[in-house]
Amino acid sequence: MSLDVATIRETLKAVEKNKSTLMIGFNRRFDPNFAEVESRIRKGEIGTIEMVTVISRDPSPPPADYVKGSGGIFRDMMIHDFDMARFLMGEEFVVVNALGAALVDKAIGEAGDADTAAVQMQTKSGKIAVITNSRRATYGYDQRMEVHGSKGMIHAKNVHNTTVEVLSGAGYRADPIQNFFLERYGVAYANELNSFIGAVESGKRDPKPSGFDGLQAQILADAATESWKTGKPVKV
Repeated sequence: MSLDVATIRETLKAVEKNKSTLMIGFNRRFDPNFAEVESRIRKGEIGTIEMVTVISRDPSPPPADYVKGSGGIFRDMMIHDFDMARFLMGEEFVVVNALGAALVDKAIGEAGDADTAAVQMQTKSGKIAVITNSRRATYGYDQRMEVHGSKGMIHAKNVHNTTVEVLSGAGYRADPIQNFFLERYGVAYANELNSFIGAVESGKRDPKPSGFDGLQAQILADAATESWKTGKPVKV
C-alpha cells in the first residue's frame, strides 16, 4: 500500500523527534552495477549530465486485485525508478509529464490503473530524464539504464543467468536474462541490509536513501499519477 505525502512528512517528523535511524528500502541503489554507474558519473567520466534514461519491465503483470490497493503503477512500480533517476541525476526535478495505458491486461485498466507507462521529467537547469515501465516482458526482468553527458555515455545492461554465449553460423546465442527481482537484486538486498545494520550500530541517523529521498520519490509518483489522469504536465 502506497503512503501519501502527508503521512510521510508526519513520519519524518516522528523520526526526527525520536532520534531514530531511518533508511528507505530503495534497493536498486545498492546494486553493484547501478552503484558503479553513479560513482563514475560523480567522478566526471561522462562530463555534465544531459539525459538519464531508465527502463524497467516486469516479466508478467500482477493480478488486477493487487493493483486496486497498490496505489497505481507510478507509486507501486515506477517509484523505484523515480529514486534511481534522482540518484543518477543529482538534481531535483521540477516538472513531470506522464502517459499510461492498459495494453497488457484489460482488467488492470478496469481497476483504474495502467500497465504500460512513460514519464518525462526535467530539472530546473534543463536536464531531462525519461522512464519507461511495462508489466510485461516476455524475455525476463528487464532492468536497464543509460546516462548521456557532455563527454560521453555510460550504461548498465541486463544481467543474464550466465555469461555463456554460443557462436555459430546461426548467430550469437546467450542465456536469458534473470527472471525477476529476487534473482536480479539478491546482492542489492544483502548490501542494503548490511548498510542499514552498519548505520544502526554506528549510530548514524540519516543513512542513504534517507526519509527525504523517500518523500521526494513519492512526490514525483503523485505528480506522475496526476499528469496521467489529467493529460497535463505537473510542476513539483
